[in-house]
Amino acid sequence: MSGIEQIIEGLKIFVKYDGDVSAEHDIIFAAPNRMRDEKISEDDVKKLAELDWSRDDSIESWYKFV
Repeated sequence: MSGIEQIIEGLKIFVKYDGDVSAEHDIIFAAPNRMRDEKISEDDVKKLAELDWSRDDSIESWYKFV
């Protein structure tokens, strides 16, 4: 799977959680909507890892370098 496909598939997961997204120079950050107090399912956590997304617990977010 190409890098762009990994980004798209990861963002599709965050859509299910009404996710928030931001980007910097070479990195995309995404997280479930904090106002909903909803956790990402274990299946989605596994899928994000397979798509090379990484979790940053210090900012309660996921990220992927582009």
